[in-house]
Amino acid sequence: MDIDFRKIFFAIALFAGAWWYVSNHYDLTDAFKWAKARPVAADREKYVYYVGMVYYAKDKPTEAAEAFRELLTEEATGHYEAKAMMRMGRSLQDLRRFEEARAVYERYIEVFPTGADIEVVKKNYEYVKFK
Repeated sequence: MDIDFRKIFFAIALFAGAWWYVSNHYDLTDAFKWAKARPVAADREKYVYYVGMVYYAKDKPTEAAEAFRELLTEEATGHYEAKAMMRMGRSLQDLRRFEEARAVYERYIEVFPTGADIEVVKKNYEYVKFK
């Protein structure tokens, strides 16, 4: 079995070039605008959630809270609502906006009393309750 290293090298170079182009010409703000403009609500919800998660993972709580707020106001119900609510509360907590975080945690506890992350939310709520 012969391996054609030229094809492998070409594929790697093509992937690296595409990665470089996208990373130098686009940022998450562009992705957020693109996600908000999606015509299908289910797609928009998914894309906005993942943009928020990337902001959250990159430790950009202001942008993450904005993305999650957009998701929760536009898509009142959906698959990503509980996770977005939890992450938005945590982002607001990181920004030291404790009253807003408290309101988000209270809403989570009210809407999702048996949610998968209820213990984490209750723990975070106890932290921000008297701040």
